Amino acid sequence: MHADGDFYFADLHEYDIAAARWTNLTDLSSGTPPGARTWAAMASVGGKVYVHGGTTCLGDLYEYDPATKTWTDLSAPMSGTPPQSRADQGTVAYDGKIYIYAGFSLTNGGSEF
Repeated sequence: MHADGDFYFADLHEYDIAAARWTNLTDLSSGTPPGARTWAAMASVGGKVYVHGGTTCLGDLYEYDPATKTWTDLSAPMSGTPPQSRADQGTVAYDGKIYIYAGFSLTNGGSEF
């Protein structure tokens, strides 16, 4: 339970459309998964899934490889200037890149593009 009394989850589920079946992948995955959060952004590029941010306005970046069921923390080292930590940002994958837009930060009350 979070300090505000809410429950934040850190579980990963897969839905197989053809089989109409849910599978909880949390205990089947290896590596370093992201911690519990809400309002995180997710996008898929090149057969992998990426998770960025979320409450409590995190600036981290994780990659999940469904083929190997492995999490990787990509937060450091990175080149360039990463966006300010945020939650509830708009996210889309296009042409091999991930774009995030807006969101909010509890630390300064603003948003950034």
